[in-house]
Amino acid sequence: MKFYNREVELTEIKNIIKSNQSAFVYLYGRRRIWKTTLILKASEKNKRLYFFVWEKTKKALLSDFNAILQKELNLPYLKFDELKDLLDFLFDYSKKEKLIVVFDEFQNFYKIDKWIFSDFQYYWDLNKDESKMKLFVLGSHFTLMKEIFENNKNPLFGRKTAHFYLRNFDINTQINILSDKKLLKSRNLLYFFSIFFGIPKYIEIYLDKVNWNEAFLNNILDIFIKENSFFIFEAKELFALEFGKSYDIYFSILTAISCGYNQKNKIADFTWISIDSLWLYLNKLEKYFELIDRRFPITENKNSKISRYVIKDLFLKFWFRYIYKYNYLLEIKDFEWLKSFVKEDINKFLWFTFEELVRQILIEENLKWKLPFRIQKIWTFFNRKGTNEIDLVLLNSKEKKVLFIECKLNNDKINKGELIKLKKKVEEERIYSSYKQYFGFASVDKLDIICDYSLSIESFIEN
Repeated sequence: MKFYNREVELTEIKNIIKSNQSAFVYLYGRRRIWKTTLILKASEKNKRLYFFVWEKTKKALLSDFNAILQKELNLPYLKFDELKDLLDFLFDYSKKEKLIVVFDEFQNFYKIDKWIFSDFQYYWDLNKDESKMKLFVLGSHFTLMKEIFENNKNPLFGRKTAHFYLRNFDINTQINILSDKKLLKSRNLLYFFSIFFGIPKYIEIYLDKVNWNEAFLNNILDIFIKENSFFIFEAKELFALEFGKSYDIYFSILTAISCGYNQKNKIADFTWISIDSLWLYLNKLEKYFELIDRRFPITENKNSKISRYVIKDLFLKFWFRYIYKYNYLLEIKDFEWLKSFVKEDINKFLWFTFEELVRQILIEENLKWKLPFRIQKIWTFFNRKGTNEIDLVLLNSKEKKVLFIECKLNNDKINKGELIKLKKKVEEERIYSSYKQYFGFASVDKLDIICDYSLSIESFIEN
């Protein structure tokens, strides 16, 4: 797959490499987000040493590193028995000429010897003013990378000269990818976004294995749900280490949320975890692992007890809803039954993900000044009992303007009656009654209704 999207990061990293000063850069993000691809592309025309930190013994790892040094620097007799001696050599070498050094999966040093981080600190502090080294460390173990560089009790705190947090591809990039492959249709974009969530590696695997004669959803499911599928064990590989011994508890909570049990009491009922214990796990999933969001009505503040939980990563939402929950079908290799169930249930899943897709498109539209007014905030609304809900509420408190939008997968459900119903909900709940109010709908396909604002995925991708 060709290189997409990372132009801003690519330019900034190339500028760091061009500089004659030393640099200590850490780059992190979830696995499969193209961290390694980005660094290797940015440094492809420079002298570079790339070290992957496997979970091996220190001796075995150093043996690998020595072989790389011997080959790349043409020093066949070079050999180090300690990592600190290797670092000493690299910093000394980089005083004479610019050298790019990359340590991938840097957090794995924790398992090998956590004192190694003190060695990095010592040699960096000792040599940074004279060295021309560009030291890049990459990590996908999200919590450990934050611990290494952001915890003031750790030796590498305050040593970074720059850092990058890589996110998934934005909507426009996903549109470009589908367009390049002649697959761009509104419904295809919805499936693509909802299942792969703009994760580069997942998209690359899909494009490598795509059967161009199959229907789009069938194609995705045939690649996703089969024996030896890359995707089946993906979330376990991503988070079993992050969650440690409590991973089964975290997985149960994420499964509950993925299935629509998004309030504390409902999650507790689904998982059989007490409310008191559940709060600790939810708090950690939200603030430490950053995997979930606590959503509350736009009319409430962050301390409100009226809230719901959502999984931020839609790939994980799909995986927990179908793969983890129904792993017993995978164990007996009944892939066809699971695929048929997903097809039957997919609209319920898309009902959650479509709102997120619309949210991201509206942010793009706002930047282009295509909304009735410039928005400052986009959120949702639901009352305490859950009897009245509005999918998206767009607000400009300075101008006292508000736009209420309902998201509908089926155009048949968008009509004058639904518009009247939306206005009635707003009136009953007295939401921003002193503001100038606008009302609209979002759909997958083009729609024809007289309202203040309408958005369709089909119209968006055409423009």
